[in-house]
Amino acid sequence: IYFMKKHITFIALSILIIIGFILRIQSLNSPMWFDETISSLAASKIIEKGSPIFDSGFFYARAMLFHYIQAFFQLFSNSDIAARIPSLIFGLLTIILAYFIGKEYSKQAGIIAAIFTTFLTLEIIYSQQARFYQMFQFFFFLSILLLYKSVKAKSNKFIWLSIISLAITLDTHRGGLILMPLFFFVLIKEKRNWKFFIVPLLLSAYY
Repeated sequence: IYFMKKHITFIALSILIIIGFILRIQSLNSPMWFDETISSLAASKIIEKGSPIFDSGFFYARAMLFHYIQAFFQLFSNSDIAARIPSLIFGLLTIILAYFIGKEYSKQAGIIAAIFTTFLTLEIIYSQQARFYQMFQFFFFLSILLLYKSVKAKSNKFIWLSIISLAITLDTHRGGLILMPLFFFVLIKEKRNWKFFIVPLLLSAYY
């Protein structure tokens, strides 16, 4: 009883992760929809050629990091399940991330956020697809959390981590550009050194 009281948060998160895994592992072998086959093919071409170049010569440049991660799992099995494992992993990581975001308010809020993320239908669906949307969501909110912690802790380390997370977010989906005004607002408001603006500016210009 003492152990459970002392580690109640860890136990609760562990239970949610197990439940989340059970909910998300179902339907992993269901037929792929069209966009999933594109990602699976891109990963297959990475295994075959070292880069996502289709037989037509087209270079599939979307979500490069995701497709290399996907290629790693497809090395072991070129199956629908293997292609969907990265999204499953990021889906489970999102449950943990939701806890840490909520924990900035209170531990109870963190658990509630994790519960919602575990059971929400949309979260489950995106965790079952061989596409990069779950990875995008994870790094999108990780970028916000790290940026917030850089303000709270007055830490340059968290700024650099948030910028790295932002770069991965943008590589995964260009929708991450909506974070740019927030990043620039925080950097200006906190009067950060000009060097912190370089990467976000370059990312904005490129994407």
